[in-house]
Amino acid sequence: MFSGGFTAGGDWAIQLRGRDRLKMNAVVQGGCLLVRDGGEPLRLVEGTS
Repeated sequence: MFSGGFTAGGDWAIQLRGRDRLKMNAVVQGGCLLVRDGGEPLRLVEGTS
């Protein structure tokens, strides 16, 4: 598992409130389950969106 952060901006950027809550993930090989509070697990697989 890999975790990191980044900061980006410019004329193309949008501003989000609560940016400390924004999380982005990518499945680059294989698959996994995303388990959300109060929701059904969601299967994530590489190469899909």
